[in-house]
Amino acid sequence: MTHYRIIAACVLIATSPVFSGGVIQMSGNLKTFLNNVNIPPSGSGGFVQPSGNDLADWGDVITQLLAKNYTVAANMAGVQNYDLIRFSDTGSGPGCVYYILREQLSGGTPVRGLGTFAYNPRARRLLNIQSPHPIYYSNTHSQSIDIFIGTQALFWQVAGTHRCANSTAS
Repeated sequence: MTHYRIIAACVLIATSPVFSGGVIQMSGNLKTFLNNVNIPPSGSGGFVQPSGNDLADWGDVITQLLAKNYTVAANMAGVQNYDLIRFSDTGSGPGCVYYILREQLSGGTPVRGLGTFAYNPRARRLLNIQSPHPIYYSNTHSQSIDIFIGTQALFWQVAGTHRCANSTAS
């Protein structure tokens, strides 16, 4: 019985994300990872309006990310309920690394419904690919990921909730 526990613990450690100075290290297929972002549906109440200070602080996170100060960006993102993930894309070949700002979860649901962002530090095009209504307009989420990867764009972002997540007008 004891060796099963040891084996289970080794498997858990091998498949868990690795933390490095506030930055989470992960690898896998980027397209699959981004397609599986949790986006609360219509009527979920999942969107929490950011304050002016939140927006200013978020600008600082992006500034640090672009300056390649990843540990600083990760620590600042943590204050905004985000994790910074250094993601090695095994689907695009060796050396394809992206940085993903993913909202932290509470009970499996994003804390504030503010979206997910990916940054390509080796971008070939200064493009920001967006998917503002990923649930409402079918397939736009997946299509935006294909465009981001295919064009080697600088940024990709997807809305954090369905456009009608809250009862107030969207």
